[in-house]
Amino acid sequence: MLQAISYIHSENVSHRDIKPENFVFESKSSNNIKLIDFGLSSSFISLSESKSKPFLLRMRTPVGTKLYVAPEVYMKEYTEKCDIWSAGVMLYALLCGYPPFYSTDDDAIKRKILKGKVKFEGEEWLNIS
Repeated sequence: MLQAISYIHSENVSHRDIKPENFVFESKSSNNIKLIDFGLSSSFISLSESKSKPFLLRMRTPVGTKLYVAPEVYMKEYTEKCDIWSAGVMLYALLCGYPPFYSTDDDAIKRKILKGKVKFEGEEWLNIS
């Protein structure tokens, strides 16, 4: 999964909707994982007017799946690093079985993400180094 994110970033593309549902196995008999659904993706490099030096574009559109959105996306000024945050949220959920900022209310999810407090407490964390 991280190799897929690294690759698209090396091609100057931010996925902007990294979540478990957007990773699939290549086939039933393969262990290869593919990153899918580039509907919200965006290029983050642009050429300057002189077309000689590329520069980093800050993305401003707040997109993505609520549980996995990086705090800077809500601030409407972010880079491709938002995909790394989303991967971290996925890792947290894979380790303990639930996302770090869960709520049934979208506004509560946003508040929790913006606060950024993550807990590693409870029985599910006892055997995780």
